Amino acid sequence: MSNQAPNGGDNPVDEGLITNGSVVDDFEIMEQIGSGAFSHVHIAKHTPTGCFCAAKIVDLRNTKTEEFVGIMREVSIFMQVDHPNICNLYRLSTANNQLIFFMEYASRGTLLEYVNAKGTLTEFEAQRLFIQIFNGLRHLHIYHFLVHRDLKLENILIDSNGNMKLTDFGLAGTYYNNLMRTFVGTAGYQPPEIIAGSEYDEKCDVWSLGVCLYAMLTGCLPFSSQNNNVRRLLQEVSEMKYPPHFSPGLVDLLKKMFEVRPASRPTLIQLQNHPWLRGLQQLGTNIAPQPVIFYKVTNVSMISKFKRRSFKPDPKILEKTEELCREKGIDTENLVSNLQKGLTGSDTTCYFCLLRFLGEKPAPPPPPKPKVPIIPGTRKKINTNNNENNLPSGKLSRQDIMKIDKAGPRKGSVPTFSQTAKLVTPQQNHNIGIGSRPSSNKSNPLISSTKNILRKPLGSSQAKRKPL
Repeated sequence: MSNQAPNGGDNPVDEGLITNGSVVDDFEIMEQIGSGAFSHVHIAKHTPTGCFCAAKIVDLRNTKTEEFVGIMREVSIFMQVDHPNICNLYRLSTANNQLIFFMEYASRGTLLEYVNAKGTLTEFEAQRLFIQIFNGLRHLHIYHFLVHRDLKLENILIDSNGNMKLTDFGLAGTYYNNLMRTFVGTAGYQPPEIIAGSEYDEKCDVWSLGVCLYAMLTGCLPFSSQNNNVRRLLQEVSEMKYPPHFSPGLVDLLKKMFEVRPASRPTLIQLQNHPWLRGLQQLGTNIAPQPVIFYKVTNVSMISKFKRRSFKPDPKILEKTEELCREKGIDTENLVSNLQKGLTGSDTTCYFCLLRFLGEKPAPPPPPKPKVPIIPGTRKKINTNNNENNLPSGKLSRQDIMKIDKAGPRKGSVPTFSQTAKLVTPQQNHNIGIGSRPSSNKSNPLISSTKNILRKPLGSSQAKRKPL
């Protein structure tokens, strides 16, 4: 394979592994920030725009067949899917049997790290983050017939603006015109149908999403099933007790998501109208889905020929891109055409990098808290003192009321609505609403991975649930 950078790039790559200081398609590879079984992640800088990104470098020389299939799944999805809550791909490059994903850099780490740092999240904050995750996952289901199948806190990133980003689609599949049966996922997040080896569809993600929500609020997983015992999981679901600080709306949502029968478990479209998800933008029924086509390749050189989905360029970003490219000597004559055709080049890479800088908005504010409606004609304050000797001025005593009862009501008098209305005072309302913070045992060490048992769930010292 030639050492010339793919897709028309002008930067040659030295033979061997890509390391610090290497330059690939105008991206300068910098320090390493992570590693996996057959890949490592570096910070990279796009020289023309100054945009910093994450470079996931995959060594294809030592990958097994099933690993390569997962890599191609990710390539197919990142090239064809675009959403604010899904990790964005700037460019895909190949060099010396290595595949490089140049993606947006989530500077605030994973959601697991965020929950670990805070211990637990308040229901109000968890709701804001959950709505973004829900929004990204719903886009995969409705528009592309994609199922993540490995949804967990480790696979959700947080960018500098506090936006949630779904990533790691190596186990993703499609339910377009067929059901799935492959045993995949992470213990503790898997629904009963996957553990039992039954056929399943996109509702498996609904279960895993509910596990993520519960973990955000309590710092531990709701179920301890780590040995693929579906009978034990069903028993835990039937005996499950929610922490007392959970609001009724939250408990109702989790119960729906933890429905053990897939046929009765709602889809994300059916859940989008749930009262606890207020602030979520509703999707209508007039949707034109675009099923993802999974690429099949026989050699590495074919990867660089894949096209992205067609983009309709933003006029403001397009103007900035053309101005920058002129300064850097990059030809932009066919920029609009290349974006519409899904072609990859130096000009389109500049556009996607600037789109991240100039087009991304900060995380949306939390949805407004519900307001108790004021009934016209009612008093703002209600006396809750039962001592009849301490009645406020202008109130009837018990003896006066007894006299009126004996005399009977006056002819033609009808009690008004304001006289019969009853209000519930904050002291009488025992449900702690959204915004309450669950108690946490600070003496317990923080969780570090889904495989270590370092934390017990709230409210039950004897319950054996799997921590994050």
